[in-house]
Amino acid sequence: MKSTRILALALSAMLAAATFAAAQDDAQASLETAKRHYRSRDFRGAITELHRTIELDPTRADALYLLGYSHQELREYSEAVDYFGRAFQADPTFDPRTIFQPRPAQPN
Repeated sequence: MKSTRILALALSAMLAAATFAAAQDDAQASLETAKRHYRSRDFRGAITELHRTIELDPTRADALYLLGYSHQELREYSEAVDYFGRAFQADPTFDPRTIFQPRPAQPN
């Protein structure tokens, strides 16, 4: 009985880890799409995609900061300031200069 419970817990943990990894992969793909929109000056498209990124992974300071940049480009300054602040709340060590650099692989 005890071993069955341990096995069920282990399987649940593995499934949760796989689901989390998939969400991170989806968030990264979404962020890359948003960057393409941003580079082509489609700031509304970037904002839409960045909201999807944040929905998948709310801890993405890079996506939050890029939301700020996108709103800034549209002269929506109060929204820009809000997202810049949220980026640093999500990660106080975040460096905005890294947004368009490749993201290092996450350890498993």
